[in-house]
Amino acid sequence: MVSAQSWVVEAFSNAIKDGPRDITSPVRSSDKPGNLAPAESPGPEEKSRSLFAVAALILEERKDLEARFRQLVAEWHAERDTLSASPRDLAMCFAYQRIIALGTAAIPLILDELRRTPDHWFWALRAITGENPVPEHSRGRFSEMVACWIAWGEEHGYISRKVTQRLSKSH
Repeated sequence: MVSAQSWVVEAFSNAIKDGPRDITSPVRSSDKPGNLAPAESPGPEEKSRSLFAVAALILEERKDLEARFRQLVAEWHAERDTLSASPRDLAMCFAYQRIIALGTAAIPLILDELRRTPDHWFWALRAITGENPVPEHSRGRFSEMVACWIAWGEEHGYISRKVTQRLSKSH
């Protein structure tokens, strides 16, 4: 079965390369890019339905990712309860490593979790992004480290400043 993500990528690639076609029908694995016969040029209603179908698939993938992330966070919390509190031990938990394996798609989820319930997400964020926005003088200072990563996420468009401001007013 073709994943929703590969279907969306293939549909958009073909739409760009071949011009308008019905992107609501799934791409079969036997289809090769460029060998698909374009359908009649769709009208505005068909284009709207096609875009809606693509948007629905993207939202479904996002919900699946969020559910997977929440499950892994719960596993991480359960697993780490038996460990020492060192950041290295926390980061070496299997569930935490699986969160890192989610890659860049997990960045907004991790930042949102960090913003709502500050925790030791620094290792994961650094591993995924390859960056460390925490200046030397703030290292080891938990609340400053959280603030640095939240600011980084806002600057890079992973999380919204408006949500951060609303959350800080409610606390």
